[in-house]
Amino acid sequence: SASGALLALIEPSSAERWQAVGAQLPCVTVDEALFAETSVSGAEATAISKLQQDDPAVILFTSGSTGLPKGIVLSHGYLTALVHGVAESKSMVADTKALCYHSPTWMPFLDYLFGPLLTGGCCLYFPEGKSHVVTPKDLRAFGVRHGATNVGFVPAMLDVLLEEGLPPKVNGLGVGGAAVPAELCTRTLAALQAISPDGVLYTGYSGTEQGDVTQLQMRSDDDV
Repeated sequence: SASGALLALIEPSSAERWQAVGAQLPCVTVDEALFAETSVSGAEATAISKLQQDDPAVILFTSGSTGLPKGIVLSHGYLTALVHGVAESKSMVADTKALCYHSPTWMPFLDYLFGPLLTGGCCLYFPEGKSHVVTPKDLRAFGVRHGATNVGFVPAMLDVLLEEGLPPKVNGLGVGGAAVPAELCTRTLAALQAISPDGVLYTGYSGTEQGDVTQLQMRSDDDV
C-alpha cells in the first residue's frame, strides 16, 4: 500500500470487518490470548522495567489529515512531561473521574488515562463490547452511572450529547479533533456552568508527530 505498512494490529471487534474488506495486509489481533502468549515473568520482567527516559513508550497514529497516515514513537520522558502538563492544565486532582473511551492509538487517550492516574484520580474506562462503535447514549449513561467529572469529545459527538444532557458532575470538558464552531462552544459553556460555575471548556489540538498540545481554556462567552 502507499503507507508502506507491513503489519496491522487490530482489536477483536474489528477482526471480522478486516476480513470482510479483503485486506491483503497481515494482521495480529490484540486480545487476551496474545498477551498470555507474550507475557513475561521473573527476571525477564525485572529487566524490562529498567527503562531510560529516551526509551520508546508508545506508538500513536495519525489519521492522515495533514499527510500520509503514519505511526509516531514517543519516548517515556516525553510522554511523562506531556501528560503532567495536560493534567495540570485540565486541573485534574484526586477527585477527578475521567471518562476514557478513546482508541489507545489516539492522542486524547493519554489525557484521560494517564492524567487522572498521575494526580491520584480515577479513570472510567468504557468497557469493551461486541462492536468498537460507542454510541452517545451509552457513553452518557456510563458517565452518569460512575460520576464522570472530566470528559472529551469530537465536536459531532459533543453536539449530540448536549441534546441528551451532559453527565451531572462534569466540570471539565475537552473538544477537538475537528473544527469547533463558536456556537457549539457557547452552548457547551452554558451547559457546563449550569452544572458548576467553575466549569471549563478546553479546546485542544495536538500534532501526533510531536505530541505538543495547543490549548484554549474557555470560562465565559468573552473567551469564546
